[in-house]
Amino acid sequence: IKRQILTTLILGILLINLFASAYAITASIGSSRMVLRPVVNEEVEKYILVKNTNNVSVRIELTPAGDLVNYISIKENNFTLSPGEDKKAYFTISSPETGIKETKINVMFIPDEGNSVGLSAAVIVIASEPEKPEFPYLLASVLAGVVILLIILISLYFIYRRPIKSKKRVR
Repeated sequence: IKRQILTTLILGILLINLFASAYAITASIGSSRMVLRPVVNEEVEKYILVKNTNNVSVRIELTPAGDLVNYISIKENNFTLSPGEDKKAYFTISSPETGIKETKINVMFIPDEGNSVGLSAAVIVIASEPEKPEFPYLLASVLAGVVILLIILISLYFIYRRPIKSKKRVR
């Protein structure tokens, strides 16, 4: 009788584990780490590929966190994915100052029943100053070229302006 109780107890524990693992949600995202190199205040549009690898539909919620939380805009931060479906979740991000900033986009996979699972995508922004236009240098070099060309043209004018003296032939 003790053997039957022990066998039943072990079989019951195995069945509970099987049912618990059947309802476990898995999560998968692409582009889980990206490095962006914009200039200050330049908006960059990127996306995270969110994949539902489960046999049930899951609701997806995206929320930003980190240094640039106030400078990130997620186009669609709440949607549902059917089993086997994936979707590109687009966002725009910018940096108000130069330097290296790290932001995360947290992706929650929420089933109708059971526990949810979360992943995060790291977005590293290395912002630099915008390049200064080279207009003054370009203008100075063009003007220098024009002045040199004028000097050459004026010199040629005075050289060829003088009448050519012809030599008389002596016979």
